[in-house]
Order: sequence, then structure tokens, then C-alpha cells
Amino acid sequence: MKNILMLAAAALCGLTFAGAAFGQACGRSEFTFTVYVQNGTAARNVRYRVFPVVRVDGKTDTSWLRQTLAPDHDPEDFAAWRYHRPALRVDANAARAFIGKYDPKLYKPQDTTYGEKNALTGIFKNATATFFTSETNTTPYLLEITADGFESVYILAAIMGGCRQHDDVLLKKPGTSVPGWE
Repeated sequence: MKNILMLAAAALCGLTFAGAAFGQACGRSEFTFTVYVQNGTAARNVRYRVFPVVRVDGKTDTSWLRQTLAPDHDPEDFAAWRYHRPALRVDANAARAFIGKYDPKLYKPQDTTYGEKNALTGIFKNATATFFTSETNTTPYLLEITADGFESVYILAAIMGGCRQHDDVLLKKPGTSVPGWE
């Protein structure tokens, strides 16, 4: 009888540790972006591109990211963005300049260690785009959201990390502003 109990315990331990184990709050989850437009308008052809921004030469740090993508942000506020906000809007001109000279060989490719590979380009379906995440992945990416006839939006976020994250994005016609969405 003792041998049967030991065998059963060993089998249960084997089943417990079989496969991937995720002991964090969520292990894997999703980061969803939802696009909204101003009343009376409709966005067509809403699409996204994701740019890895961690350099292979190791020169990526908070100061470099701020100077490159958000030069007008307060340095202390920018340094804490990952811990207080899921996504940070960055300067459109700085983002376009970064994208204009972007060379993928200079940046680390998408980390797929903990799960599915996310598409780095795509379209919004039913006004949403969803990325698979791993809770502990804090790698920042630049997300560009574009739509015909609307200003592009640029977001710096760890879009492949965290638990059940969501961000609302307002697309605006050129030259307009919407209080509370700036």
C-alpha cells in the first residue's frame, strides 16, 4: 500500500510540473488597444506598425528613449511612465523622424520567449488590436496607429508585457483637438 501511495504522489508531482508553469498574477495575458473617433466621423483602414526600440548595442535606456521619442516630456515623469501608465503618447515629429531612419538590424527582434509571436504590422478589427503578453516582459516598443484622413498616433509601451492591459486611442482629424484626450 505504501508503494502505491508513493507511486501516486510521484505521478501527481509529474503532472503538476509538466508543461509551462506561470506562477505570476497572470503569466500570459493580452494588451488591447481600442480606437475611437470624433462624433460624426468614421475611420477607415485603421492599421498599426510595431517598432522594437531596444538597441542591440545596449545603448537603450530611459534617457535615450526620452531624447529620441519624447523630448518634451519631463525627465522624471518619463522615467516612471512604465510603472504608472500602460502606454505613453510620444511626440509625432520625433516618432516620424525615428521611423524614417529605422534600421531593424540595430534593434533587438520581438521577444517570443514566453508565448505567441505578435504581428508587427496589421489592421484594427472592430476598432481593436490585441497583442499577446507575458506578465514580466517590460520591453518597450513604439506603436504607430494610422488611418486614412486622421492624424497618426504614436505610443511607447511594453505592448507585449503586463496583465490585462487596455488603452483607448482617439483618432483626430488634422488640426482638431478634443479636451481630455490630449
